[in-house]
Amino acid sequence: MTTESSIYELIEIEYRDESPQYPEFEVNRRRVGCFSSLAIAEQAMKNKIEESNHVGQEPPFGFLIEEYALDVPSYWWTESIRSYLPDGVFLDETLVSDMPDKDGKLEEFFGRPPGKVRFASGCLVEAFHGDTVTLSIVTHVPFSPEEVREIHERSAERHGSGYRLQLDASDDCYRTIEHDNAEDNDTHTHPHGISLFPLRFPVSDELRKKCAEAYRVEMKSYEK
Repeated sequence: MTTESSIYELIEIEYRDESPQYPEFEVNRRRVGCFSSLAIAEQAMKNKIEESNHVGQEPPFGFLIEEYALDVPSYWWTESIRSYLPDGVFLDETLVSDMPDKDGKLEEFFGRPPGKVRFASGCLVEAFHGDTVTLSIVTHVPFSPEEVREIHERSAERHGSGYRLQLDASDDCYRTIEHDNAEDNDTHTHPHGISLFPLRFPVSDELRKKCAEAYRVEMKSYEK
């Protein structure tokens, strides 16, 4: 969804724990600044990284750039969010806005192309939620364009040819479970891609076994 003007908020995600390790650790979101364009926000991020390196600061967990529409009541709805690794390398982005238009309608999600799916089913990831990062495992990836077309076809068959189920930003998500969910597969989450980061610390054999068992139990439930 396009707007006449936006503001781009650069957020640095800092470690709260002195010695972060899995299965879970705490982080803080810290606003670096708000900028008039994505390019300026990204340059500010690069400048921040250079300054931190110059004084010998440890790298942060990562960065987010959140885009908000100006001059409208946007609350916490974003036009876009982009995630970046500690060195400023682009990681992922949301594909559709979750900001309703003037008629209250949401931008439609038509599927995430394979080239924009960074993690596969079975991948261990860091799941960033609020102020906590948790070792998790991916069970399902976002709908592809082909899967969305199938959803549209099934909804038309069920409700009539004039009907089409519309997906929105909330449907552009992964499905994950945490490392210790082997006995309770109802506690899955649906994070956006910008909330998932690649592993950066060692994972013990014990945690890998727990994740593998949680994944096995979760996937088996879909066989019923």
